[in-house]
Amino acid sequence: MLFRNKFIQTKFLAKFSFVFLISFFIFQQNKIFAQKNKIEWRILKTDTAGFPLLTTTIELTGRVQPIKGDFNLQDESGKKLEIRSFEKKGKEKEGEATQNRLIYLLIDASPYADGIPIKNFKSASVEALGQLTGDDLLNVGYFGNDAQGSVTHFGQDFSNNIGGFENDIKNRIVVNADSSANYIPDAFKAIYEAMDKMKKSNKDGQKILIVLSGAMGGGKHIYKREDIQERAKKLNITIHTLNFRINDNFAPEEYKMISDRTDGLTSNASNIGDIKNAMGDFLESRSKKTTEDATQRYIITFEVPNTKDGLEHSYKISYAGKEESVLFTAPNAGGTAGEKGNWTMVYIIIGLIILALILALMYWQYNESRLRKLEEEEAQAEEEAQKQAQIAKKEKEHQAKLRDLEEKNIRLQEQLKFKEKELAQKPIIEDVPTVVPPSKFDPKKTQIGAGGGSSPMLQVIAGAFNKNFRLNKPTMTVGRGAMNDIIVPEQTVSTQHATITIENGSFYINDLDSTNGTFVNGSRVDKQLLKAGDLIKMGGANAKFDIG
Repeated sequence: MLFRNKFIQTKFLAKFSFVFLISFFIFQQNKIFAQKNKIEWRILKTDTAGFPLLTTTIELTGRVQPIKGDFNLQDESGKKLEIRSFEKKGKEKEGEATQNRLIYLLIDASPYADGIPIKNFKSASVEALGQLTGDDLLNVGYFGNDAQGSVTHFGQDFSNNIGGFENDIKNRIVVNADSSANYIPDAFKAIYEAMDKMKKSNKDGQKILIVLSGAMGGGKHIYKREDIQERAKKLNITIHTLNFRINDNFAPEEYKMISDRTDGLTSNASNIGDIKNAMGDFLESRSKKTTEDATQRYIITFEVPNTKDGLEHSYKISYAGKEESVLFTAPNAGGTAGEKGNWTMVYIIIGLIILALILALMYWQYNESRLRKLEEEEAQAEEEAQKQAQIAKKEKEHQAKLRDLEEKNIRLQEQLKFKEKELAQKPIIEDVPTVVPPSKFDPKKTQIGAGGGSSPMLQVIAGAFNKNFRLNKPTMTVGRGAMNDIIVPEQTVSTQHATITIENGSFYINDLDSTNGTFVNGSRVDKQLLKAGDLIKMGGANAKFDIG
């Protein structure tokens, strides 16, 4: 019996020791975890320049990056104050790494969601956006106004304009409540379009698609669940699905499988509390520091209910289990000295802007005047150049006319001189003396084939010209020129056209390379023996060789 009691005591002590060690280990781990994640923060300053808007700068040391929803502000009466904006001041220190997120919020606005469902979707979405950090980029869209599942996107691309998207969610999402619109929207096509929108973005970051829908069963889908999963994996998109039960067509299984296959979360909701909790879970994964604790500064802007009474007031900030009260002095209704100084600076800036505008206007006017003057000078120079060109052209035409007249005058003078000389030297056949040739030359006796003792003669006819010439010299030249023995006044006859010579008692005609040639009895000749009755042609003149 004693042995059994000792055994029970020993067994009890062993169990107690084991439980104690496990509890101690868990306590130490929690203590270490708490120390690692300990957050220290303090308020640096509060700016009242935009009163009743206050701007508070806080300094924070820790590994977790805070978000807007982590802070709680109260006025001096304990009333909660709304945070207008929350942003990080400056860039992160070198060595710090954060994971930017591209978040697309897709909301079902089909007729089935009209009423409480769409109201819950919008309210929970606006509240959830308060959990986003300054590094998160957002885009919002809704579907359900037609059976094709077309998406209305609120942003051309992803941005950190959270306030703008909150306003869009509140005011722009409209449900087509037409009672005849009993179609089931193609939610899968809407998810596919939202993923395409994320693909086309030029922004980098972890891609997250959050779908809030009624998870309606039935209907026709252009894309299958497998298409959505394959597309999401290819684009590295995580899909979270919130399935809100609206009616008996509730079929969340396909949506759950999509989230499971894309490393996302899924939640089935029946009230707004469920939706908010699910949205919190979807957005809980924030950027964590990968280095040691770093000091960061954030700026919080909020509005206080106080008036410009010049009195001292206070507000409280609560964050990470710590609360701090801040005193500030409200400005007087007439404005404090600081405000007057600010207004003075504003007046100075406005004055400088006006002066700059005046100087810019003066420079513009000066430049315009200079340009107009240059254009006028260029126009005048061009006009003067055209005038000079016209004058030069007329002068050139005048000189050409003068040269033409001079050439005509020279030709007329030459023609007159030629006519005068031709008339002066024109021989008369009756006055031509008979020259007795030397004793060894006797034309009557030496004419071959002449048929008698008469003197040889050349009868020339050229138009109205008709004259007989006695061949009484050993050599006689025939041509148009005045230096010839036989002058033929015909333009087609060369100046010295031919010669008629006596060789060994016979008469020969010789062509002197005339232009129109010499022809005897129709044949062109260079040198030809003449017989009585031969017909000779020289240009436009005809002649007959005969014994006179």
